[in-house]
Amino acid sequence: MDFRERLKKLISDKGYSLKDFAAAVPMSYSTLLSLVDAREMLPRIDLAWKLARTLDVPLNYLILGETEEERKGEVSAEKEREKKLLEAFRNLSEENKNLIMQLVSALPVA
Repeated sequence: MDFRERLKKLISDKGYSLKDFAAAVPMSYSTLLSLVDAREMLPRIDLAWKLARTLDVPLNYLILGETEEERKGEVSAEKEREKKLLEAFRNLSEENKNLIMQLVSALPVA
């Protein structure tokens, strides 16, 4: 489901008509129509924030379809990876730790 479909579904699920929702945000009805009818069109961040707040959903969900559970899962997977890396580093000899540090220092920062 893309942003446009998600927005239409959320508006409907919350029991709003498009005109009532535009008034609740507040935003112009024509701007709302352009968001629900135009493919690949995303709102400015300030308007996206108002939409999400009015719909009572996280901004990540409205824009990306990402749930809090998914976001937390990504965070915990990253932390688990970091934990394994740190554990492996701690088990290296001092000489190998120094080699790893030299390698890391030479890598470009993303």
